[in-house]
Amino acid sequence: MKKIVFLLVLMSSYFCFADCTQPDFCGRACWDTNGTRPAQTSPSYTTPTHIIVHHTGDGIVFPANTNYAEKIRYYWDLHVNTNGWSDLGYNWLIDRNGVIYEGRGNGVAGAHFSGHNAGTMGVCMIGDFTLESPSAKALTSLKNIISWEATDKNIDVTGASYHASSGLSLNNVSGHKDGGATACPGTDLYDLLPSIRTSISAFSCYTDTTPAPGLDCSSAIELSNGVTYSGSSSTAGSKVSTFGCNSWTETRSGESS
Repeated sequence: MKKIVFLLVLMSSYFCFADCTQPDFCGRACWDTNGTRPAQTSPSYTTPTHIIVHHTGDGIVFPANTNYAEKIRYYWDLHVNTNGWSDLGYNWLIDRNGVIYEGRGNGVAGAHFSGHNAGTMGVCMIGDFTLESPSAKALTSLKNIISWEATDKNIDVTGASYHASSGLSLNNVSGHKDGGATACPGTDLYDLLPSIRTSISAFSCYTDTTPAPGLDCSSAIELSNGVTYSGSSSTAGSKVSTFGCNSWTETRSGESS
């Protein structure tokens, strides 16, 4: 019989995947109840490698009784009817109460990162964080949507990488100002980004998506043909082309070369 090697087990040990769930959000039908501010008809899609944090920068501190769904409609009008864009520039928006609003939504290329939108997801906190600090509820929702996006797209929230569209090396979770001449997302929010990255990386649902720094093969077992796999890897000819282990047991039923 041919060797049966459970490579899926190997890969899930060597590359760590996580499953932070998508948080609840107010979709278009929620904030645009009349259906007068539609999504674009022919969206472009992108696979995000970087998450970009914004603020709306309205120049005022909104009162506690602000109707934020109305604000979303205002931003749509501004972006579409004034800026000439096909939809809201951001993928998601978050208000002071922690409510997340759907903009362009999951995987759709936005219009938010100084013309270098490919490979990004844009999340915008409603408010001006040169004038105030973001609320605790808003920060919780920001972390929740970033953790979902990061684990869904295999983005290391504490890492940095090359962003091809802008030609810049960026933190994988960056502020708008990292890619353009702007104050966005405001000093009071921008200065929180390091602690936001660290906080998300400690979430129980979040696991670093980079390769494990070392492999432990102490549990490797002797195969029926007499080959013992040990160390970090093995290239045993026709037996196994590449092999790694991390405290797991491989199972098989018979072997042949």
